[in-house]
Amino acid sequence: MSATKRTSAAAPVSVRPLAEPDLDRADEIFRVAFGTFLGIPEPETFFGTADYVRTRWAADPHAAFAATVEGEVVGSNFAADWGSVGFFGPLTVRPDLWDQGIGRRLMEPVMDRFGTWGNRHLGLVTGFLRGCPGLRAGEESDPCGAGQEEPNRRQGDSASVTAAARSTSNR
Repeated sequence: MSATKRTSAAAPVSVRPLAEPDLDRADEIFRVAFGTFLGIPEPETFFGTADYVRTRWAADPHAAFAATVEGEVVGSNFAADWGSVGFFGPLTVRPDLWDQGIGRRLMEPVMDRFGTWGNRHLGLVTGFLRGCPGLRAGEESDPCGAGQEEPNRRQGDSASVTAAARSTSNR
């Protein structure tokens, strides 16, 4: 899945609850999306054996959402309720469908969930440390791959994520 070759989601995008049979596909998209975003040579191997998708789904299956095009899962998003604080993520979309509003569509049920929960503080959880998701303090592994000091990032994405987090906090 190359981020440079974009396809169009000509068919309508639907958003629905993420179901257990969707988890393998959602996990694949999660890895490829983050790996592609950071310029990892083999994005499908990104995050190694970490299991972010299944654990986030298991924490609250009613707060996990899938975007589909013609019945195929093309993205996912997760919400969590910590009392007055609500957060979302990981929010991922198949790279060839980036910049087509699918992420925005995946935010709609999450924002509805925050309203239902009555969260007063909202944000995006990234888990990023030194610019690389999945790297925790004290780890010696290199989940960004190839010892990259500065991962190759798509221009504008950091600003978009920051704006999304700000807009949710002003709700």
